[in-house]
Amino acid sequence: MITLTRDPMLTAARIFILFAMGVTALGGGILLLAAPIMVIGRYVLLVHASAFLAFAGLVLIAAAMAALFFLLLRHLLHIVETVGQGDPFVPANATRLTSMAWLSLLIEAARLPAGAIIFWLSEVSNEKIEINFDISFGGVLLSAILFVLSRVFRKGAEMRADLEGMI
Repeated sequence: MITLTRDPMLTAARIFILFAMGVTALGGGILLLAAPIMVIGRYVLLVHASAFLAFAGLVLIAAAMAALFFLLLRHLLHIVETVGQGDPFVPANATRLTSMAWLSLLIEAARLPAGAIIFWLSEVSNEKIEINFDISFGGVLLSAILFVLSRVFRKGAEMRADLEGMI
């Protein structure tokens, strides 16, 4: 197939995705390192045990969300690479898009327990904590679009295979 290595938009997309993957990996790593530091420093922080567990849960949920987002970006990078090679309608991309849709749904679902923990912490501490962790319409819409695109890519790969079989 044709290789589109000099397309500036694909180059920009690759750079952006790689940068976002690096930031996500760094953030997730920091969050995972924060969990044992919280355990060691619990007595220094002098927080109530239940609040400490809530903070630890929040850190772990955030780390899980970072890991899910990293996986989503990795799938996107592979799709961009196949576009650069001139062959995006392959069954692997349909599978990647389906995985990305499920990952985005999982990220949205993880926002619910995180929001519940934040709400509980704001009630316990008598302080207003303003962090929005509710379900995002845009995130759910993204999942739906990714599911549809996965079907489009799967059908495109099937049609291309049928066409190649006829020639």
